[in-house]
Amino acid sequence: MAVLYQKDEIAVYDDSILIDHVDRVGFGLKATMKALRHQLKITVEGPDNLAAAVERCIAEATIAAALVLVGSAFMGAGLAAIGPAKQAFEQVFFRCVGNIVQVRFDDNSHWHTWQT
Repeated sequence: MAVLYQKDEIAVYDDSILIDHVDRVGFGLKATMKALRHQLKITVEGPDNLAAAVERCIAEATIAAALVLVGSAFMGAGLAAIGPAKQAFEQVFFRCVGNIVQVRFDDNSHWHTWQT
């Protein structure tokens, strides 16, 4: 099987936002915040002759996932919408291209900090 499609950042979001520590600065306070940043990556593997179909089906599935995310935002779902959006993507994608490809989502997470 060949890699037909790979994108390193299909979505980036933060969760677990925390105060890391607070320092006194003059007459005020300065807080260092931290959050767990998730960078989602997609890899599609399959037969070489499906590369064009995979690109087209990725576009269709991305639209379906985006619609779920927008609808969920209006309902206040926040990060809970990630799971349903991924399901919508997979359903539309596999209906379009079939089950002869493999799709892998990787979540590369790391802590990042910033000053307030």
